[in-house]
Amino acid sequence: MRSLEALELKIWLVNPHAVPPSEGGGTRHFSIAKELSRKGHEVVVVASDAHYLGNSTERRVGLIDHDGVPFFYIPAPPYHPHSRKRFINHLVFASRLKRATIPGFEPDVIMGSNPHLWAADGARARAASLGIPFVLELRDLWPEALLTYSQFTESQPIIRWMRRIESRLYRAANQIVVTPTRAADYLCTHGVERERVHAIPHGIDLDLTPTITPTPENDTFTVMYAGAHGVANALDILLESAKQLMDANVRFRLVGSGPVKPTLIERARAEGIANVEFLDPVSKKDLFPLLQSADAFTMVTMPKALYKWGNSFNKMFDYMAMARPTIYAGSLPDCPVADADGGLVVPPNADAITGAIRTLLSMSPSDRETMGTRARKFVEQNHSTLELANQFELVFKSALRGTI
Repeated sequence: MRSLEALELKIWLVNPHAVPPSEGGGTRHFSIAKELSRKGHEVVVVASDAHYLGNSTERRVGLIDHDGVPFFYIPAPPYHPHSRKRFINHLVFASRLKRATIPGFEPDVIMGSNPHLWAADGARARAASLGIPFVLELRDLWPEALLTYSQFTESQPIIRWMRRIESRLYRAANQIVVTPTRAADYLCTHGVERERVHAIPHGIDLDLTPTITPTPENDTFTVMYAGAHGVANALDILLESAKQLMDANVRFRLVGSGPVKPTLIERARAEGIANVEFLDPVSKKDLFPLLQSADAFTMVTMPKALYKWGNSFNKMFDYMAMARPTIYAGSLPDCPVADADGGLVVPPNADAITGAIRTLLSMSPSDRETMGTRARKFVEQNHSTLELANQFELVFKSALRGTI
């Protein structure tokens, strides 16, 4: 019998939206795979060849090495972000995943992440067919998120279907990883034993962050948002704050893409909000140098029942790692900005954000730098991907306990 503690594992990390740092999107699984590989494990990231934003420029199939991390691409139809083909992409990826093989790489454990439920369910099915443990990673609470930000109701067929998949995943998972900080409480309402649930939030890959530089001496105080431009991001509130600050030496830079971006651009043009700049999304490796050009960062979450289970935002840790103050407008429980005293936490409205920006403007550069330094130290100590990988390793070994 092999010793579990000394065992070098073979792991599949399944996330159709996973990308390396050279592309725009989430690099969590790239970074976790890299750290687990350094610990002696063999890890493959299993992803879809069609980018979730629908902007893939090449068809990628099979194993491709990205800076030492192997990605195994499953072909699935490309799609526009908000077309019906997106759903077809989800189903095709899940179907092909259920039969996927990687020559010479038989996994000991498979983790399925859930940017959509069908991907996680495909990972569950593949693990079952191989007779190995399945670990579920809940990044989003589906279908709760869909019910929160759409007109769907519990009685509709798509929601009933998602509920069935959700229940199946909870029953099948040997262990469950959650990024929302209080999702264990949500899972308990669905009959999941708390001891199977492990909170591993998002974090920061310190290998990817550049050397921290002093805040630039900008002629204009620059407040930056970098992330999705969707309904949930409430960027119309930032536009209203920018409008209120037209008389101040402040500019907003909004980096990213999403369904509401054209509407935001048109509103800024129509209302003459000239102190807002809209930038295209960039890869992770190009994001951090861009973030370094800011004086402060901001993000908004509106009060929704969904957030009572907490959340863990990639962008918040990216901001904090840059050693600049962050203005968080919302009421998220377990907020890292508040825990680090690394910025200002205010209600999610334009007046409050405007007031927070004026407060930062009134502070000395050294006081703002001290605030940002506290944020950086907090993520270094609590949210480095090295520490997250250590936690994942324990989860995978727990999943395998009793099977070897």
